[in-house]
Amino acid sequence: MASNAWRSRRSIQLSRAASSSRIDRPSLKRQSPPTVPRELIEQPVKDARAYYQIVHNHNDETCHRILAAHLSALSPSSVTLIDDKILPDEKPVTGSVEYMAGLSLPMLTMVNALERCEGGAYCYIGRLDSMRV
Repeated sequence: MASNAWRSRRSIQLSRAASSSRIDRPSLKRQSPPTVPRELIEQPVKDARAYYQIVHNHNDETCHRILAAHLSALSPSSVTLIDDKILPDEKPVTGSVEYMAGLSLPMLTMVNALERCEGGAYCYIGRLDSMRV
C-alpha cells in the first residue's frame, strides 16, 4: 500500500516537472541567439605571435574557411600552428597507422571528413595565397 502511494506521488512530481519544462522551453528557444561556429568568424585577437588551431574534424572546404578567417588577424611575424593527425603517404610497418586510417570511416559518416595524408595536408594549406608551409 505504501509503495503505491509513493509511486503516485513520484508520478505527480514527474508530470509537474515535465509540464513545467514544456512551458519554459519555447521561451528559451526564442531568446537564444543562433550559434555560429567560433572558428568560422573573424579572429578577434590581432597581431599575436602565434595562433593555435585544430582543423582535424573538418573537411577541406571548412579548413579553408577557418584559415581564411584568421588571415586578417595575422601580422607579418605571426605563426598559425596546426595540430592535426596526418597519415604517412607510404605505409609503414606499424599497425598504429592502420588504426588511424580506420578512424577515417566514422569521421566520413559523422562529419564528412577524412584522415589526411601528408600530401593532402600540404595541398589544402597551399591553396591559401597568404600561407606557406
